[in-house]
Amino acid sequence: MTSATSCLHGKSGLTIAVETSTALGSLALFDGSNLIEQKTWHKNGSHSEFVTASFSEILDTQKVAPSEIAQIAVGLGPGSFTGIRVAVNFARTLGYALSVPIIGQNSLELLAYQQGLREFEQPIFVLQYGFRDIFYGAQYKYETDSTGQAYLREIEKPFAVLASEVPKWIPKGARVIGRGMEHNETSDRWDINTNDKRDPEAAFFSGTLVRNTTNLSLSNWIHTIPLYIRASEAEEKMRSSAF
Repeated sequence: MTSATSCLHGKSGLTIAVETSTALGSLALFDGSNLIEQKTWHKNGSHSEFVTASFSEILDTQKVAPSEIAQIAVGLGPGSFTGIRVAVNFARTLGYALSVPIIGQNSLELLAYQQGLREFEQPIFVLQYGFRDIFYGAQYKYETDSTGQAYLREIEKPFAVLASEVPKWIPKGARVIGRGMEHNETSDRWDINTNDKRDPEAAFFSGTLVRNTTNLSLSNWIHTIPLYIRASEAEEKMRSSAF
């Protein structure tokens, strides 16, 4: 099932954005930093058929030709290995076909770019589920530049953390976002308040497109690389069997 939001646009500087690092998949079209339309869906596993269908639907609805797309934005992960591959492969394929640049952004930072957080002055801790007792974490903070514009600064880049280490990393009373708390049977004993249980969405690239931070990479299709952080389950099994 998909859902969509839309608004009018002028078809200049169009960006197509894709995010499938979690069970929530999304594809969005922007004119500059203004969201034109977003389609979302839920899928445990491969998002590939939804990405392709949503891309065609958005182009048809907005009467946009692929040649009008000026750049592509993609959530690189960390998250579901299968989901990350879908988004990155879509971005790389489209980037190669259209010969347009790609904005790659880690999905934890993308989650911190939602509008409701921009007035928050304290550090923001992002916590997402990884695999078994492994979680992904990162820390950001909104600051103001010389022009008075808010921007997101990376305090701690994405890393993998064991469930037992999460309470040591996140201080009491901190602003915690993400769905990591929902995937641990001991989370009720962590004494941590998850303020915003959301997944990253392609629509959150609006903040990214307003201001390109140093954490972003504008690249071509061949240099757009997934952010896995840890080894896959298959790789871990191979390593363990080698010893």
